[in-house]
Amino acid sequence: MEEHKNNQSLKRHIVKVFDEELQTLRENILQLGFLAKEQLANALSSLITKNHEQAGKVVSADSNINKLDRKIQTMALTIMARRQPTAVDLRSIIVALKISSKIERIADYAANIAQRVMLIGNVPHLDPAIRSIMRIGNMTMDLFNNVLDSYNERDIDKAIKVWSSDAEVDDMYVSLLRELLTYMMEDPRQITVCTHLLFIGRNLERIGDHATSIAENVHFMIKGCPPSGERPKGVHWGEINNIDV
Repeated sequence: MEEHKNNQSLKRHIVKVFDEELQTLRENILQLGFLAKEQLANALSSLITKNHEQAGKVVSADSNINKLDRKIQTMALTIMARRQPTAVDLRSIIVALKISSKIERIADYAANIAQRVMLIGNVPHLDPAIRSIMRIGNMTMDLFNNVLDSYNERDIDKAIKVWSSDAEVDDMYVSLLRELLTYMMEDPRQITVCTHLLFIGRNLERIGDHATSIAENVHFMIKGCPPSGERPKGVHWGEINNIDV
């Protein structure tokens, strides 16, 4: 009888420790997401204010994101090896690995944007294009913020809403492409600057892709399957050559 009680107590202890490990893993994912959001916000702020010092800080801070991502990867793999989880617990750990990697890539794109800002300089006559980029940036910030909320709250409706919003980002990016091509044709001297702005827009479009991909991971974590159907997309890359400007 005493041995049975001891075994039950040990099992409860193991379950409690396992739950704490999963909670710590989730908290680290959210911390990584917070840092990446801060990086993206600062990169966009440096673009609109032409603040090269702020852009430089974004580039320098990228190493902190990488360190936390490696910590999360190690933590998740250790939990899997030690606990051998199944069902929803296993899905939670697998998704944590995938989401951490995607958040790290989002932070990389933020650092790339900041690097481009430092190369652009002050180009007031291209402010309309920069405002177009900021509209894409605000959209991707909203998607990223909402998908992190969906992960934290286990909210499948929020995840689906993010997953369904990628087409809007694609369309905004194609509109930016048309705008920048017009500037380049009107004044070939602006080709270099416009190319940097185009890459910034492309980085933001890729951040939107990663946000919707995280939403797919959240759906899988909760339901055990990806969302049904194809992810809604805007103008396909293959159609860009046919755009009239």
